[in-house]
Amino acid sequence: MAILVITEKPSVAMDIGKVLGSFKRKDGYLEKDSMIVSWAVGHLVGLAMPQDYNPELEKWNLDTLPILPDQFRLKPNPATRKQLQVLKGLINRQDVDRLINACDAGREGELIFRNIVQFLNCHKPHYRLWLSETTPAAIRNAFSNLRTSAEVENLSRAATARSQADWIVGINATRGYTAKHREKLTVGRVQTPTLALIVNRDREIEDFTPVDYWEIEAGFNTGQQIYKGKWFRDKQDRFTVREEAEEIQSKLIHGSPAQVTKIEQKEKIEQPPMLFNLTDLQKESNKRFGFTAEQTLSIAQKLYENHLLTYPRTDSRYLTVAMAATLPARLNALRRTELGTVVSGIADTDVNSKRYVDDSKVSDHPAIVVTEVSPDLSALTADETKIYILVARRMMGIFLPPARIQKTSIVTSCKGETFISKGKVLLEPGWKALYSNDTEDDDAPALPALMEGQEIKLQEAQV
Repeated sequence: MAILVITEKPSVAMDIGKVLGSFKRKDGYLEKDSMIVSWAVGHLVGLAMPQDYNPELEKWNLDTLPILPDQFRLKPNPATRKQLQVLKGLINRQDVDRLINACDAGREGELIFRNIVQFLNCHKPHYRLWLSETTPAAIRNAFSNLRTSAEVENLSRAATARSQADWIVGINATRGYTAKHREKLTVGRVQTPTLALIVNRDREIEDFTPVDYWEIEAGFNTGQQIYKGKWFRDKQDRFTVREEAEEIQSKLIHGSPAQVTKIEQKEKIEQPPMLFNLTDLQKESNKRFGFTAEQTLSIAQKLYENHLLTYPRTDSRYLTVAMAATLPARLNALRRTELGTVVSGIADTDVNSKRYVDDSKVSDHPAIVVTEVSPDLSALTADETKIYILVARRMMGIFLPPARIQKTSIVTSCKGETFISKGKVLLEPGWKALYSNDTEDDDAPALPALMEGQEIKLQEAQV
C-alpha cells in the first residue's frame, strides 16, 4: 500500500522528494514504492459564488440580499483544474490507503488541503506534516512525528469559519454598496476596517494644527570641552511666544559664569531583544531598510523556501525546548558570514532562559531564526541578505551578555536660569556589539566629567 503526500506548492514537493530520495518524476507527482508526493498550486478549490447556487443571482440587486447559503459549496479553480484531476486520480487509486497533508503549516494550508479532500469526497484517513522549516533534518523529523487529523481539527474549523465569514461579509456588503451607489465598491471583513483605520488616522493628521514653539539651547565651556544644555524651569522647557525666549536669551552673554548644580548618574542594564515574530521583523526592517510589511514577508518567505529561515508567518517570539537544542548548529551555519568572528567568540551555546525558550508560548510556529543550512550570501539578492543578517543578529543576541549603560543627567545654572544636559556611555556593549555601526543613540552623546559645584563659563545661547 502507498501513502499520498500533498504539498501546497511544487517546490516543497521537490524538497521532500530530495530528502526522502528514490522518487521518479511523473506528470504532476513524484512516486516511489510506498509513497507518492503531489501538490496543489495554491487554492485548487474555493467557495462557490452566488450564481453557482442560483443563476438569477448573477445580477447584483439589493432585493436578493442577504445571500446566506444553507450549506456552502466548493468549486474548482479553472486555472488549476488539471492538477486537481491529477490529485483526484491519485486519491482514488486502490493502493493509496492514507494521506499526509504537507501544505504550509498554518490555517491557510489546512484549508487548502481540507477543501481538496472534501470536494473529491475522500474519506481515507489523513495525517498532518508540520514543518516550521524545510531543511533536510526538519523534514525527516516532521515525518517521524506526524500529527493526527484530530490534533489539527480546531485549526481546520477556524480556517473554514474565516473563509465563510469572508464570503458572507464580502459578497453581501460589496453587492449592497455597489447596488446602492451604482459604483463598484469592494467591502471586506478585514479590508474595510483596516481602510477605516487608515482613513481615520489620515484625517487626524489632516486636522492637526501645528503650533510653533521655541527652545533655548546653551553651550557651556569647561575649559577643555563644550557641552550643550536645554533651558527648563520646573516643568516648562519651551515657549509659545518667541519674545519670551529672546528676553531670557538676552541676559545669557558669552563668558557669563555658570555652575554645575546637580549631577545624577544611573546604570541601566539592557537585555538582548526578544526573537523576531513576523510583526517585529516587519517593523525592524521598515525602520532599518524602509521595507514595506509586504516586502519583508515576501523576502522572508523566499528565504524560508530556500531553507535559510524558519517559517515566517508566526506570532511567537519564543523557541521550544526541542528547538533550543538545535541552536549550536544554527550558530555554526553563520561562521562563514560577516558574523563569523562573533560566533567564534560565543563559548556557551546553552540557552534555556524562559525569556527565549518556552513551549507554552509557541502555538503553531516558533520565533523566526536561521536554519542549520550555511548560506551562500553571494547567491542572495541584496535585500535577501539584509533580512537574513537581521534575523541572524537577533538570534545571536540571545547568546551574548546584557549591555551596561551609564546615563548621566547634569543641571547647569547661569544667570538664574537652569539647563538640563543628558548623555550616556556604553560601559559594556554585550549584545550591542552586534550593532556597532548603529547611530540611533547619537542624540544622547557622552558628557564631560564634571563635579557638582564646578564653575564653568557660558559659551553661547541660542533660541
